[in-house]
This record gives sequence, structure tokens and C-alpha cells, in this order.
Amino acid sequence: MEVKQSPVKGWLFFAYFPSFRKVLFVRNRNKKSEWLAILSTDCTLSDQDIIRIYRMRWDIEVFFKTTKSLLKLQKEFQGRLYDSLISYTTIVFARYIVLSWQN
Repeated sequence: MEVKQSPVKGWLFFAYFPSFRKVLFVRNRNKKSEWLAILSTDCTLSDQDIIRIYRMRWDIEVFFKTTKSLLKLQKEFQGRLYDSLISYTTIVFARYIVLSWQN
């Protein structure tokens, strides 16, 4: 394992495991005692790329949590046909888009 100082602002260091992984450790800017570890299986990505991809992934996680909890993605629908599921999911996602647009 090799540990280096990262040039990315806010990141203290990263660990590189030559055989399979890269781990980035980040400190919360507001709460210095909170840390986040991000594991990447693509060691060719730069620190900035890993951060950018993680941010996109986090937005997707928030989207699904919102649709499941506030818009009741799983609870309202009782059908089992594939076309019905696709239609219902499309309606829920459209509701999310409208709510996001209003805010």
C-alpha cells in the first residue's frame, strides 16, 4: 500500500493498493471531525474524476430516496405487468421532475 498527499483541496490523502483499489479519504469542510472514505476500483481515474463521479452518484441516490419515501414509488402500485410497472414508474419520475422544477 502506498499513501500520498493529494493535490485536491479538502482531501488529506489517498491510499493506493496496486493490486486492485484506490481509497480516497475526505474531511468534511464544516465539521472537521467527520470523514468520508470513497473506494474506487478504477485506479486510472484522477482524484477529481472520482469526486465528480461520486457527486453524480449521490444525486441519483437522493433522487431514488425521494421517489421512494415522498412519492411512494413502491407502495402505491399493485400491478405486476411489465408495461404497467414502466408506466407507473414514468408517472412517479414525472411528478419528481415537476416538484423539482417548482422548487
